[in-house]
Amino acid sequence: MTTFKQEDLQVVHQHLLTDALGENKLMEDSWHQSIMEAGYQWWQSDENGGASYGEMIRQAEETFGTLPVLLILLGKYNQQVENGGHSQYLFNGYAGDFSGSRESSDPDLDLHENMMHLMKKFKLDETVLGQKLISLLQKFVVIDDCDDEEYWDEEANDGEGEMVQVDACDLEHNWVVLNGESMDDIYYKFNEQWMVFLEAELVKVLGPFPVTTTEEVSA
Repeated sequence: MTTFKQEDLQVVHQHLLTDALGENKLMEDSWHQSIMEAGYQWWQSDENGGASYGEMIRQAEETFGTLPVLLILLGKYNQQVENGGHSQYLFNGYAGDFSGSRESSDPDLDLHENMMHLMKKFKLDETVLGQKLISLLQKFVVIDDCDDEEYWDEEANDGEGEMVQVDACDLEHNWVVLNGESMDDIYYKFNEQWMVFLEAELVKVLGPFPVTTTEEVSA
């Protein structure tokens, strides 16, 4: 049984094979990483270098379709969490265009939510490792961990001044991932197996990764 279908990968597969024969040589060390690089190609151009990750994801969906987008989202999630935990995933802007801004009063986690939606669409949540991941992703909650603050208001109390307490959330937000470290520990127990599983599913559809393609072209 294969999780992915050829028609959902046809456009990005052809793009990778064609591009590997050109100057860009996008082929990396696996199908998964190569698909991620295909999405980044638009993002890393001089013309689109200022675009957000969310804009790149939307462009990738228009160009390659929804399954490659899911693979990009899953791959970047893995990289961010593996490197710096779920807090890094949030603050680097990969859960949504929100990017953990202290000025933002409403954290936008649209990319995270889309990743869960697409996992269900392509039935990854019905696999053993996919079930573990979707269960973890559903626990990703961002809270505003700000405390009340006091300051001296010289004009208060008819000009005599007094200490005034204010809700710090009205001034600045302190967004944190609830139970982020425990979520990190859970993910680290199976993330390597998960990445191996995704690559194996791609190989079932696309065939063995052509590791010598770039070398042969440059020879």
